[in-house]
Amino acid sequence: MNMQRWKKEAKVGLKRMKSPINMKKFLYIILCLCALLSACSEGGVEYPAGFALADSLADYNEPYKALELLDSLIADESQWSEPVRMRYALLKYKAADKAYIPITSDSTILPILQYYERTQEEWLPEAYYYAGRTYTELGDAPRALDYFQQAATLMEGSPRRAATLSRAYAQMTDIFGKRWMSEESVKYYKLSAALSEQIGDSSSLVSTYSNIAGEYRYDNWDSVAYYNEKATLIAEACHDTVWYYQLLKEKAGTCVTLGKFDEAKGYLNECFEHPNFSGFDGCWSIAARLYDSLGRADSLEYCLKKAYDQGNIYAKKTSAKRLSSLYSYQNRSIDAQYYLTKCLASFDSIEMMNDAQALQIMESSYNYNIYVRENEKLYQKAIDERSQKQRTQLVLLIVFLAGGAVLFYLFRVH
Repeated sequence: MNMQRWKKEAKVGLKRMKSPINMKKFLYIILCLCALLSACSEGGVEYPAGFALADSLADYNEPYKALELLDSLIADESQWSEPVRMRYALLKYKAADKAYIPITSDSTILPILQYYERTQEEWLPEAYYYAGRTYTELGDAPRALDYFQQAATLMEGSPRRAATLSRAYAQMTDIFGKRWMSEESVKYYKLSAALSEQIGDSSSLVSTYSNIAGEYRYDNWDSVAYYNEKATLIAEACHDTVWYYQLLKEKAGTCVTLGKFDEAKGYLNECFEHPNFSGFDGCWSIAARLYDSLGRADSLEYCLKKAYDQGNIYAKKTSAKRLSSLYSYQNRSIDAQYYLTKCLASFDSIEMMNDAQALQIMESSYNYNIYVRENEKLYQKAIDERSQKQRTQLVLLIVFLAGGAVLFYLFRVH
């Protein structure tokens, strides 16, 4: 009796489903449910209000304040869901990187990266970017470049991510530049400059124009002068004294190369009036080149000694070599021999540094090849698992359809 009643109600339900009005209602309900599920999956996570503020502080060159704020929120960590914990970890990593805290391993970034690769949440591009920063600091250039390129691919065309994309391009140019790939460096520097100009980031724009000038230094001095001038004008307009005097020094060097000695002297005099800016020690090497070109031996000797005392290892080598030649020309054999010995010592130090760098490049390439092979294995495993899942779903669908057909037949029979 109950079975007969159930069949009767089922038939009535089927007749109602055939009604156009009920079908529209049914479709409307389905669409509403889909929209609700979509909203829950995209925006269902509530992040602490301090996260957004910490992100802004890191973006606007206040990384230490961002770290302090994030540290003050850690007391609530035990109550956080996994998405909130991962967002916190990524923000903490970002602020630490902006604060120039040394990166010594990839143990912190890898769990963050693996989570965002698995969930494909909106911060995956940032996770790729900071993975690139990690491997840059660890000296693994191939893997760093791989992550920067993945970040750039995801961020291209997104105005909200223009600043991060600009930094990704700049990081890629640094990698290319260290491998003497000037064309690639200039290409990505110009992309970075366009984004910096788009978002009004004057500091990054100055840095990028200066770097472009540096890339042209080997074959196009007119372009060097052009981009140095653009960078200097922006730095002056923004009252960025650190960059302004650094750029004056660069312009002085360019003028010496082009034979514009009076202009070079003017730029150098302005730099010597403000000797506390970063990179001031390089002024002595440029002044030495200027006085060498003018045939001023006394001033040349003085500047070379200053360059040797205050410069880096490369400046020491060049200055010692030039002093040795100068003293040899003046028949001051003891002084000439002294600086020749210093030059050879500097040369040995540079050779050791270059050998270490070459070894690091070889090691990073080897590690990257292992990383690629492991990724290929994981990718193939994922494909196999997905195929197996699809086969299982297909079997279940066939069983479901067969069961539905049997039930339909039973209804029709009775």
